[in-house]
Amino acid sequence: MTDNNEKLYLSVWGIHYPIENENFRWGPGVRDIYIIHYVREGKGYFECGGKKYTLTRGQSFLVIPGQLVNYYPDENEPWKYAWVDFSGIEAKKLLLYCSLSADAPVAEREIPELDALFKTASEQFGNVTPADVCRNVGFARLILSTYIKHYPAVSGKTVGELLITRAAEYIENNYRRPELNIDMIAEQLSVNRVTLHRKFTEELNISPGNYIIRLRIKKACGLLTESNYSVKAIAYSTGFSDQLYFSKVFKKLMGMTPTQYRKNK
Repeated sequence: MTDNNEKLYLSVWGIHYPIENENFRWGPGVRDIYIIHYVREGKGYFECGGKKYTLTRGQSFLVIPGQLVNYYPDENEPWKYAWVDFSGIEAKKLLLYCSLSADAPVAEREIPELDALFKTASEQFGNVTPADVCRNVGFARLILSTYIKHYPAVSGKTVGELLITRAAEYIENNYRRPELNIDMIAEQLSVNRVTLHRKFTEELNISPGNYIIRLRIKKACGLLTESNYSVKAIAYSTGFSDQLYFSKVFKKLMGMTPTQYRKNK
């Protein structure tokens, strides 16, 4: 492990694809990282949350930090499995998009592309240079995205709510770009712009364009209060390429100019 790994939101400590039978057993005990195991051959057992799961070829199981687990191979038909060890502040967020969880730690169906993906990732895994670390994270993301694709999280949200959530996340990450508009968002989400506009209006009672403007002004208010940056710099930092237009929009929504807002705060 290196300091380079610790700087990333998603840290990958190992991607393994052993050739020999994996007779190793672990537990009962608690891990401090996430681990996803993919059973390539044979049979084994996973104990977690008071339950015992029997796993065979094509199935996977998730180990969550802080959870008491125990896993071991079948005596007569010991398994071979591949696995990835990962942690970091983004790991938990990514797993929220997947149905694998503490309550449902086993993926029952086989995902054919996982075998080749784990094999390639393990062969190219390195943990010395910053380039190694970035490549490791890339492979881990591919593995996680495959699970998310085949085992998406079950949500009580409607299709419209899910669409708005994704759109809001995209806007949050891109509001600083002056060119951001409904067409860019629709293209990113692979949805028709008319559908996106309609869903925004239905769910939030506001158009995507007005949502972007209001978010930019909200961010600008924070900068006016918490920094000494010039109004021009704040306008540029929140997605306005024209300071005069920024001041006009700000006054319309806030009832005062940016300079007056700063003085009042």
